[in-house]
Amino acid sequence: MQLTLVYIPDVYLTYLKLLSHTLHAAIRPPTAALTSTQTQPPQRTHKKMPVELWLLVFAHLEKKDLVSLAYTCKHIGAIAEASFYRTMDVRSSLVITTTKALSSARHRADAVRSLTVSLDGVAGYANCAGVVLRLAGALSQLSNLRELVITGAKLPQTVARDVLADSPSVGLRKFHCDSDALVLASWSSLAQQLDIEDFRGIFDHVHAPPPHVTPASFPKLRVLDAGAPFISRVERESRVTHLSVHFSRATAPSVLSRITEVLGEQLVGLRVVRVFRSPPRGDPFWGSDSPVLLCGALKAPVLKFFELRDKAPVNEGWNAAREALRRQPEFGHGFRTAQEARTPALWTVLWRPMWEGSAQLVKTVVRDYVLDAMALLPSVRNVGMPIIESVARVPGSQATEGWSVWERLEDVDGAPAAPEWWEGNGTVKQLDLYASLEDTWANPP
Repeated sequence: MQLTLVYIPDVYLTYLKLLSHTLHAAIRPPTAALTSTQTQPPQRTHKKMPVELWLLVFAHLEKKDLVSLAYTCKHIGAIAEASFYRTMDVRSSLVITTTKALSSARHRADAVRSLTVSLDGVAGYANCAGVVLRLAGALSQLSNLRELVITGAKLPQTVARDVLADSPSVGLRKFHCDSDALVLASWSSLAQQLDIEDFRGIFDHVHAPPPHVTPASFPKLRVLDAGAPFISRVERESRVTHLSVHFSRATAPSVLSRITEVLGEQLVGLRVVRVFRSPPRGDPFWGSDSPVLLCGALKAPVLKFFELRDKAPVNEGWNAAREALRRQPEFGHGFRTAQEARTPALWTVLWRPMWEGSAQLVKTVVRDYVLDAMALLPSVRNVGMPIIESVARVPGSQATEGWSVWERLEDVDGAPAAPEWWEGNGTVKQLDLYASLEDTWANPP
């Protein structure tokens, strides 16, 4: 066995020892016996340790541990408090309390870099407009804010306002908002945030926003999640490499054609949120409307990840039974050969179908969709489908939701063969159950 020796400067050994001592003293179990060594404050040398190193370590600690560290000494306490406020998650009921906490101490407001605000249920509040006003007030104090996420905001037009109008921050890099009304009301301020790289909003897939609302307002944009009308305004000069687009099934060909034309050469991750108004009965292909058909409409040489997510008003009466695509003449050798040129780098495909929660989601159906993707998309190695398993149908039973990913092991005459049973034998192997793959399109492996 060969050993490699690594030289670590003495100053960093001192820092590591100091970190170990401080964390052990401040974050010990409540039942631990106190000793004179543990209760002694850190030596003055800890003040020579770079603040950046402290922040790097504190970023991996829980909030309760940061509170404990705040009592260690004034120097470490100030750094722990800065780390505590660096990333904040606020419920709608605490927006007013948060505003007061930030206004009472300037250094707390200056420490905030990332803020997530949940406005679930706010639309039903009698003081809905007041909560939005308080949110604007809190944002007006955050001069160093870099990330802002507003979730659950189904707000009426009458209470929407520009929540960034008085914000001193000019370095926002990430902005997510579930409320189109709030985004449009804040657009004049958002358009001044020229450093935004990750934008998610304006999800309306039917109605176009005002003409001045365009992705071109963000020259550094890399990650975009929005409705098709907004995305249709993306220009060729755009830097977007990770895209999530919402559209109706009827507009799929035109939307994908536009995406291929403008962004096809640079897309790395793509998620399609496809909206069904009603079960498309009478359409011979609706039951076979798998990611294979949409990938066949793309020309994206560097695309690595593709996700198709269906949204439907109801699940009842949706039948997933159909003939496997790979057995139909129009999806023969010619389709596979053409796909090798269209998406040569595509590695992972995920699909959450419209019938995911119905009784028809059985192993044989899932198997056929997985094998279709592997047979007709030559470069694909991993295919994911949602698995919903529930305990016996009794009152109070809960379903376990997640993704199960199947991996191609080998090719048989250019296409994977169906396993004798679904537990993994053959050329396809089922990997571990993934609890969540919700944001993989923005950060593909």
